[in-house]
Amino acid sequence: MKIFTVTLNVAIDVHYYVPSFNAGEVCYTSRADRYAGGKGINIARALRENGVPCTAIAAVGQENAAEFLRLLDTACELIETPGRTRENITIHSPRQETRICADIYGADESLLFYVGQKLLDECDEDSIVTFSGRLPNGISPAAAAAFLEKVKARGAKLVVDCSNMPFEDVVRLKPWLIKPNEDEIALLSRDYEYAARRLADSGVENVIVSLGAKGALFCSADEFIRASVPKIENAYATGAGDASIAGFIAQEGSARERFVTALAYGSASCMREGMLPPLAKDIREIRSKIVCQ
Repeated sequence: MKIFTVTLNVAIDVHYYVPSFNAGEVCYTSRADRYAGGKGINIARALRENGVPCTAIAAVGQENAAEFLRLLDTACELIETPGRTRENITIHSPRQETRICADIYGADESLLFYVGQKLLDECDEDSIVTFSGRLPNGISPAAAAAFLEKVKARGAKLVVDCSNMPFEDVVRLKPWLIKPNEDEIALLSRDYEYAARRLADSGVENVIVSLGAKGALFCSADEFIRASVPKIENAYATGAGDASIAGFIAQEGSARERFVTALAYGSASCMREGMLPPLAKDIREIRSKIVCQ
């Protein structure tokens, strides 16, 4: 199995840790961590930490490409474009995380051509391709969908997790895996089981619905599973969804085994600060405590 992650809109993720955070007040921190981030980067990082090889492809703005490359701790095939890679800020306080996500990076649709040069000749029916993160300004959902149709035409299994691509466009692609959250699934119905079954009936092969502390749902054409996960004290939520996708991809076997491993990866990711990937020992421990119905 060959695994590729595609990220068109990476970020330099900046994490500030503060003893308390109140909007409108001055907050001081003695700690600021910087990471090379982006959903596909996070997926690749989690896979490689756990011994699963993959090829990461990402676009980066030339103005701060050197800093992104310096921070990058996992191998990645970078495509440099004009402009500046965005910076996201996460403020960690004892009670919550607050995220400020920039939307400043832009690219024209020729970027998809350059990504295709690195991807389309390599992927085939033995491949999984993840396409995740926000589309850059200048690349339309229609252009992204057309590109992903080419990926599917190669026989690859497609994973789509793109926040500013209309949900109906994603469903129309009939991906191998999608992972909507509560807000996204609610666009179909507040009855999450009904909505997940509708997605599976429409041709999406595997649907994971993240419900936060309430656990998750899984649905395919043949199976429906509810699962609860152990509570993580002082959880760091950033990147957990990306880790879950990595777990589903990493696990071979039945859909149930993949789903449980996805939840274990996601929960184990919450035990590590910043963008650090989940550790194998934490994944094993959490996996043994997941309850499926």
